[in-house]
This record gives sequence, structure tokens and C-alpha cells, in this order.
Amino acid sequence: MKKPAWVGKPESLAKGEQIWEKMKCWECHGKEGKGDGTKADSLKDDWGDKVVPFDFTSGATKMGFAPENVYMAYTTGLDGTGMPSFQDSLSEDDRWHLVSYTLKLMGRISK
Repeated sequence: MKKPAWVGKPESLAKGEQIWEKMKCWECHGKEGKGDGTKADSLKDDWGDKVVPFDFTSGATKMGFAPENVYMAYTTGLDGTGMPSFQDSLSEDDRWHLVSYTLKLMGRISK
């Protein structure tokens, strides 16, 4: 799974933002990716414990900034959290566009 050359380019960022809206990522992560979405306070993990959505503006995920790692999180989901897998609901390209947008939220892409 090699990162496409267009990841981080303006067209990919725009598509990623559209996917962020369409897939309702903002409900948990917030409109600006700060982890303050409308459902953030009601999220529970598989054991019923409160889950705090990731704040993309705070920096790297547990997996770091590597685009391939962010892509894998979108593909497989994150066990034990509310983060679903998008493997069946988003194409590979759309997952990469979502990577572009979230890398922007993380401050790794300037525009």
C-alpha cells in the first residue's frame, strides 16, 4: 500500500474534506478535527467506558504522522474504540483523500 503521489495536493485535500463531511467524521472529531464533535461526549468503547475522540490538531497519532499508518487506521478501524473501519464503505482513493485532509488538520500539510 504505497502512498499515491497526489496525497496532500489541493484537489485531494478538497476531496478529503468532502469525505470528512459525508462520512460524518465531524460528529466525533469536530468540524476542525479537535475531538469536540456533537457526539464526542457520548462515545463509549467496546466495554462501555467513555472514549475521547482524537484531536488531530494536537499532533501525531499513536502511529505517528506516516500517511501509510493513518491510511491503515481508516482501512481497519481501531479495536476497542469507536473508530470504525472504512474498508467496505470508502474506496482506496477516498481513504487516501481522507488521509490528505487529516494530515492537514494535524499541521503536516500547509494548504
